[in-house]
Amino acid sequence: MKTLKEGNKEVLKEYKYFKCRKCGWIGKAEKSEYKYQDGEYQTVGYYYCHCPCCSNDAYEVTTNDKQYQIIKEMDLNAKS
Repeated sequence: MKTLKEGNKEVLKEYKYFKCRKCGWIGKAEKSEYKYQDGEYQTVGYYYCHCPCCSNDAYEVTTNDKQYQIIKEMDLNAKS
């Protein structure tokens, strides 16, 4: 097999971080708890899950987001 372009290894992670734009909930969801929506008309797709507080869609916080490091630190501190 010959690789022409490397894939995005971020999609293989066991979990993803999410934030609800409606109520402000921030959380972590396992693969079985979130879904992927393909983008339409050449737009980028996205991951989402249902917010446990308000049932709105909560969207993935990616490594490109300014809040990612803060949320990751919150997760690490919660484990302590």
